[in-house]
Amino acid sequence: NIIKKNDIKFILFILISILIHKSALLIIIPLLFVDKKIITKRNIILFLLLLFFLFLFNVEITHLISNYIGMGRNTNFYDSSTGVYFRIIMNLIPAVCCLIYGKYLSDNDIEKKLFFIISLLIFFSSLFIFNYSTFVDRIIIYLSIIQIYVFSRLSSLGKTNINIFLINISIVVFYLTTLYVWLNYARFSFQWIPYKSNFD
Repeated sequence: NIIKKNDIKFILFILISILIHKSALLIIIPLLFVDKKIITKRNIILFLLLLFFLFLFNVEITHLISNYIGMGRNTNFYDSSTGVYFRIIMNLIPAVCCLIYGKYLSDNDIEKKLFFIISLLIFFSSLFIFNYSTFVDRIIIYLSIIQIYVFSRLSSLGKTNINIFLINISIVVFYLTTLYVWLNYARFSFQWIPYKSNFD
């Protein structure tokens, strides 16, 4: 919706995502820099929404910050994320592709700029995975959209049918391998397999 400049729907979806999880507030920050002009009607609304929800959920946000990057990390309640290392790799690969081939993946300037920012955020986040693994893991969830953006368009770079086939089959193998490793070796994979989490 931001690419199609449908501001009403875009802001509505932002509101819904924030109500589902407070960490969705982080989505607003990079979106403020997508347009050529920083001061636009949509950005003013987004900034006011950011301030409003920061005030509204002040206690909860303070608690989350403490747990993710503050003193809460030193308590017994802190649960470091072991899966962040795999998820950051899965996002770094398309981020690299986006930085190298970004200008060929889209004709839309807003779209190119948005995913360029997302790529930089992924690289920046990866610097903190050892000290702030859970915080990075929460952020990387919102940046994972880059996988859909890049991998759904990467085959357009292939100049021959065999190149297109090889690109597509590589993507399929990549995700099949990831799924196999996760289902067989992940600590909590059983909770995500249908029926097992409820009826075992």
